[in-house]
Amino acid sequence: MAELIEIEEVPEIYVMEYGGNYYLVRGAAYLDQILFGKEPLSFPVLIKSVKTWDEVLVNWENTGGSMPWILNPSIVERMERDNRKLTSDSFNA
Repeated sequence: MAELIEIEEVPEIYVMEYGGNYYLVRGAAYLDQILFGKEPLSFPVLIKSVKTWDEVLVNWENTGGSMPWILNPSIVERMERDNRKLTSDSFNA
């Protein structure tokens, strides 16, 4: 069964890794800043690996028929390097 991640403080950007791909499940409003920004983001980024596609979908902020954005691994590496990376363990999820 898919797990809805519950955390105390919702990060602005939430990325899930599934099947070797990274999906932006929360934070689409920051997509241009994520993709093209030269400066580090000013807030933490939550990154979590999951075992099923359903876990990606159940946590997806926009259920209006579109799919989560897939992110290039290099962008995720930059986000991890430039920002305080959080994991769900940080929130006892």
